[in-house]
Order: sequence, then C-alpha cells, then structure tokens
Amino acid sequence: MGALHDLDPETLAALSVALPRVPGVSVVRNASMADHSALRVGGPADLLVHVPTADALLGVLELAGRVRCPWRVSWPLDSSLPKDGGVAGVVLVPGRDFEGLRTSERDPTFVELGAATPFAALAAAGPGFAALASWPGTPGGLLASGHGKWLAGACAGLQTVTPSGLRRRRVAATSVPERLARTSTLRSITLRPVPPDHPTPPPAGLVLEPDAPLVAVGSTWRE
Repeated sequence: MGALHDLDPETLAALSVALPRVPGVSVVRNASMADHSALRVGGPADLLVHVPTADALLGVLELAGRVRCPWRVSWPLDSSLPKDGGVAGVVLVPGRDFEGLRTSERDPTFVELGAATPFAALAAAGPGFAALASWPGTPGGLLASGHGKWLAGACAGLQTVTPSGLRRRRVAATSVPERLARTSTLRSITLRPVPPDHPTPPPAGLVLEPDAPLVAVGSTWRE
C-alpha cells in the first residue's frame, strides 16, 4: 500500500495529538528542518517526532501506519538536504536508545556504536578504531543512504528495530552489511578493529548525496 504524501490537516492534527501519548515521545508541528540538517537548510516538517527508545519508535510507526503517513529518520549529521518547502509526513529524531559507545558483550575486542552516534566517538575506543573515527556522519545515516559497502570487514553485527521488535544479526568479516528493509531502523552497529589503512573513509562528495533510500520509505521533499 502506498503512502500518502499530502496528508489532510485533520489527519495531521489527529496524529499530533495521538503520537505524544506514546511513552517518551514528543512532537513539534511545522518544525524547521534547518535545525536538524548538517548545512542548516530546509523548510518545515509536518511533524517532527522525538523517539528516545526503540519501543517509542515502534509505537509511533504503528500509529503512522494506520493512516498511511509517510515517515523518515533524521540522523545527526544527515547527508540529505531538505528543500525550502520542507518534508511531508513524520520526521523521526532518534534518542538515547540509539546513542552511545560500549564494549560489545559478544567479544571484548569489539565495540557497539549507537546508530545516532557520530563515528568520531570511536576515537575513544582505541587504535583499532582510529580509521573509522575519521569518518563523517553516523552509522544510521551511512546505512540508510545505501553506503554499507564501506563497512565491509569492519561491521561485525547490526541491531535493528523492525515491526516485530528488535533483531540482531551477525556480519562476517568478509561480508558487506545487507541493505536495511524499508520498515527497519538501525539501533546500533557492532564493529571489529581494523588496520590503520583500512577501510578507506567515504569520499567527501558522499556527504552531499541525496538520501534516496530514506525518501523511499514514504516521505517526500517538497519543492
């Protein structure tokens, strides 16, 4: 079923009332995307929704799905550029459940990085992660924009939020992380140490590429 890209005012008003009833969720109507884009550009989002936890995200998506409301995730340092006309539907801003850097429970030589945490945080993880610490953006933004190939050899696992709950999957050292399903959102990524000269950081030009896979989730940039 396709998403509606121009929601009627009554539907948006109803969502703005229903969504804050999900525990932890806060909603701002017509919030400027300039406050949430790397280059400080962009018009208003119909509904800017802060989701601190995976459960909050699932609750929001359930309500949005009932009215076929388009949605997308706005990651910190997002590479997409919202147009002055703004964003139709729901823009999700992930919170504390999607942040942080910790030692992996699976292997003490691995680290788990929150999807909304900049790669730069890996500077605190030791020399084995120095190459990755020079990368721009966040794991969530990188995978959502279809550039998971850069994580080949470094990614040991993914934790995603799916309609059925949390899902963990391992990634072999010789594999590239699979592209996320449109209905899945990255919560965290497990990384293994890499040599200082590997992998190569994404070229700077990727920072400004449109975020096509996220737009495909349902939201549209307005002219």
